[in-house]
Amino acid sequence: MGYRDMKFGDDLPEWNDWDKPSTNGHGDINWRDLDEDGSRAEAVELASSMRGQWLIGMALYVTLDVIKEQAEQFGPLDEQDQKDVRDLTTMMDKLFPLYKNVIDHGKENDDEEL
Repeated sequence: MGYRDMKFGDDLPEWNDWDKPSTNGHGDINWRDLDEDGSRAEAVELASSMRGQWLIGMALYVTLDVIKEQAEQFGPLDEQDQKDVRDLTTMMDKLFPLYKNVIDHGKENDDEEL
């Protein structure tokens, strides 16, 4: 079952199961075999750190901003783009909220005097 087939409330794999081989029928990949130099493990460690959370949240926030600007300029989003926006927003709000929270808090306080 791919992530698009999942419904709200479905059990998600445990965090440490994400790096196990795929069973989606598109060919299994054993990520551990591809990580000969340890760079994937290093990337996972970075993504799990506060800095990684900040960077991933920033990437999601900026991506959503660009998509929304394009929709304003070129017209409504098609169905797939709308799904992408929903998925990106869910990931940002539920998994990587740090950047958005800091930016939104700053916007709320822009008018306040120090």
